[in-house]
Amino acid sequence: MIMNPSLKQSETPEQNELELLKWLKTKPELQNKPKLILNAIDEFAKTHRLINIGPSKGSLLAEEISKVEPEVLVELGTHTGYSSILMANELKKIGSPTSKIYTFEFNETFYKISSEIIKLAGLEDKIVQILGKASDRIQKIYEEEDTSIEKIDFLFIDHWKYYYLPDLRIIETIGLISLGTTIFADNVIKPGAPDYVEYVNSPPIFKNEYNTKNVNINAPHYPGKWGLLYDSKTVESVTGNGEKDGVEITKCVGILDA
Repeated sequence: MIMNPSLKQSETPEQNELELLKWLKTKPELQNKPKLILNAIDEFAKTHRLINIGPSKGSLLAEEISKVEPEVLVELGTHTGYSSILMANELKKIGSPTSKIYTFEFNETFYKISSEIIKLAGLEDKIVQILGKASDRIQKIYEEEDTSIEKIDFLFIDHWKYYYLPDLRIIETIGLISLGTTIFADNVIKPGAPDYVEYVNSPPIFKNEYNTKNVNINAPHYPGKWGLLYDSKTVESVTGNGEKDGVEITKCVGILDA
């Protein structure tokens, strides 16, 4: 894939995201207008490289949320808050006063940037931000903390690609994925998450063998649950910069007695 040479590359990590926040702050007309903020980020991404789901894949995400009408939505990877804002805006349309997004972000700078952008959108009542490595914090939520997360209705995965499957296995083991849970994973074509895609498309016998033979790099004592039956499909789309990509949409359609 030939990259667009007109896109500005960050001289230092997080530089483009910091510039985005600075630029959004010059636009008071965006206050409490989530859709306009998303449009503005898309406009910024035309000239600056951002790791962003973009409008094409974003419309797929919004469509799935409208189908599921989730009460508990978990996001792995907040980044600038674009997807959090998109999803929270859909929850507002659905109209449930109790629905929440729990979003995990490892990078402290991104955590602070997304906090300000989410506040600009006026959606902090719908979005619970959690700083730290997703695998560590999910385990602590399960083992130590008092939380309202008992079952995930909708899981959005968009962090480090080689952590997609390890972190899914943690969430499976904890028991947060149940009948009816929808999992939406971004960037499964570019840069790609082939082990994750193979896993969610495989029969229980494969998953059982995989979980037995492969220690979970993020949590050895959380191997995954092979008895969760998934119906999964890859949907091709494009990034915000027009590059070919795709998402994996997975639904838990059954649970074997294991």
